[in-house]
Amino acid sequence: GITGGRLWISTNGGANWTETRPAGDNNLNWRSVSSDDDGSNLIASYSVGLLYTSANGGANWTERTPAGAGAKAWYSVCSNGDGSVLIACVYNARLWLSTNSGANWTEQTPGGASNLLWGIVAVDSIGQHLMAGCTGGRLYLSHDCGANWAETQPGGAANFNWISCRISSGGAVILVAVQIGQLYYTIDGGTTWYTLQPAGTGSQTWYSVALALDGAAGFAAASTGRLWGIYLTL
Repeated sequence: GITGGRLWISTNGGANWTETRPAGDNNLNWRSVSSDDDGSNLIASYSVGLLYTSANGGANWTERTPAGAGAKAWYSVCSNGDGSVLIACVYNARLWLSTNSGANWTEQTPGGASNLLWGIVAVDSIGQHLMAGCTGGRLYLSHDCGANWAETQPGGAANFNWISCRISSGGAVILVAVQIGQLYYTIDGGTTWYTLQPAGTGSQTWYSVALALDGAAGFAAASTGRLWGIYLTL
């Protein structure tokens, strides 16, 4: 996605790209996108607007407004492996969860009833394990598809600007990044956390992380122009 532009889809590993237009011909400030395992079910959001889903690889799109008719600051979206479980967050508002591919949504309030500066979300491939994080706040985990949530603190008692997170299939391995700081990971579903410093880099300005389905390997991108390959001993 492009700020003030369009969405693009590749079905051959990035060799070729096709423009897709969920909202018609208008350029939008696309904020977040996610795909199921085979690329047929997609979800996309823009920063002051709506959510859109596609069930045919981006050929057609459906507008989604889980919070009612108004435009929202959708900061992050994520899909499980078959596109049935979707999680999306609104900055300075709430989390929303769908278990039927976006047809219906349920509000989630891990941090209580107050609005939070939600910035990141993740769901594992099976759709059972969820994570959400706040700017200048904490991380929250659910291991029962949103029925219950618990606060988790990889960095101790401090609040951080969480920038990206990913969960392995089954929810045991989780990789998260602080916007300016460290990477953290767990191999036991969030009970114990470890600091990760690729090549002894120390604090970095991280932008995004990715994680294999089994959690054994991942990637992290930093503002230094580096892309780090990560291998975890499970």
